[in-house]
Amino acid sequence: MFRSGAKSWWGVDLPKHIAYLYKPIGYEKEWTERTYAEIFAQKKQKQDNDIWKKRAHCKQVPCYIYVWYFDSDFLFGGWYVLVQTRRYGDWYLNWKVQYKQEGLLEKVMRMINVGVFPELKEMWFEAFCRKYAVLPRGCHTKRGICFAKGVFDEYNELIDIKL
Repeated sequence: MFRSGAKSWWGVDLPKHIAYLYKPIGYEKEWTERTYAEIFAQKKQKQDNDIWKKRAHCKQVPCYIYVWYFDSDFLFGGWYVLVQTRRYGDWYLNWKVQYKQEGLLEKVMRMINVGVFPELKEMWFEAFCRKYAVLPRGCHTKRGICFAKGVFDEYNELIDIKL
């Protein structure tokens, strides 16, 4: 029963902190108070649960692993390994690596079988480019692309790669 109903039926003004009175289903004959603080706490709990459900899951996004050799500059020349996605951007696995992607390059090198042990990085990069070859463009004489799935956390950070 709402506050206005209690006033019109019983002639009683309920205190301001009470939202309504209700009778639970069952054998209880007493009216129970429901306060505004309980209602708002329940709504806040529901909102927090909904937000947690939306954010606390990992997303799998199609991406590709791009390995190339950059040979035109003596300062930045060398091998690069990049995970590229359409929506979440580019993630370098062997240059300026963030703490979440530290062991990811070794994991990728073990997952993709190119016939060379992952401990021999230079040879592995060359074998990757031979197996997944792409036509050379510009100063990238050796290039290779392999399709995979990137796993992203709730903050859109790359945490894993699956083939």
